[in-house]
Amino acid sequence: MNNRSYADKENAAKVYQAFNRLYTTGEPCKFMYEVITKSGSKIYTETYASLIYVYSGLNLPLFYDDRGKLE
Repeated sequence: MNNRSYADKENAAKVYQAFNRLYTTGEPCKFMYEVITKSGSKIYTETYASLIYVYSGLNLPLFYDDRGKLE
């Protein structure tokens, strides 16, 4: 799912920058952004992300999304 389908441009940029920093530095990150639900309400979500290193050399993102902070 593309994050632009549930976030405005500003919040999509926050998500992109956070994951870009994660992939370039390899350091875990924590960030908050606002998502738009199907009903149109806005929810603030806090996300923790880190990389999983596998033997094939591929780095896979692992993230925990804590939704439930209503505006």
